Amino acid sequence: MSEKAESIPLYQYVPTLEEPDRTRLQPSGLWRCSVCARVFDDCEVADRCCLCHYCGKLGDPTGTAVLCRGAHNECVKDHYEKMAAKQLDAAILVEDYDSQVCVDDRMFEDVFEAIEAWNDGGGGLHCGLGPRPEFIHTMRFECMRIDPIAVSDIIDGWNDGEVEVDIDGWNELEKAIKVFNAVNVRNGLFFEDTAHKVRIPWEDA
Repeated sequence: MSEKAESIPLYQYVPTLEEPDRTRLQPSGLWRCSVCARVFDDCEVADRCCLCHYCGKLGDPTGTAVLCRGAHNECVKDHYEKMAAKQLDAAILVEDYDSQVCVDDRMFEDVFEAIEAWNDGGGGLHCGLGPRPEFIHTMRFECMRIDPIAVSDIIDGWNDGEVEVDIDGWNELEKAIKVFNAVNVRNGLFFEDTAHKVRIPWEDA
């Protein structure tokens, strides 16, 4: 495999105006990646097809990645680790926090449960936790809620400016949404709060 990916212009035969029975070769406006043979309508995109999105070197065309088909797994991992570290560094430090925390998409009831997971060697469900961090992200609670504005926008979407649709029952629906939101204020899920962090008291473990 070549260490350089280049696009290959593709040509097509088209009838000539002078002699319709004869054809001539002309550019098709398509380019083919020289590594994996995928076809694109943009030369620059074809040039970058199998190049790693992060390091710019020839990647693995059989691999998979979110941003680039040929990205190296090591480059993808390094990229997201740097992003996570930058995000954690910029997060606001919260004092006297005693609720759920999150690291690597794993939730713990509090920092002490997280400490136990690390002290146990990260076994079981928490394998691969990595080295002990100084900080860890907090979590935020989001209750189950219907956005009345979003529902109103959906209803307004029926009126496209040309045909006016007379929709009844909006006032009743709006009241029902308020009742639903009120009774479900304690029902919801916890999500990682990347804007805040808490210090892990390893010295107290």
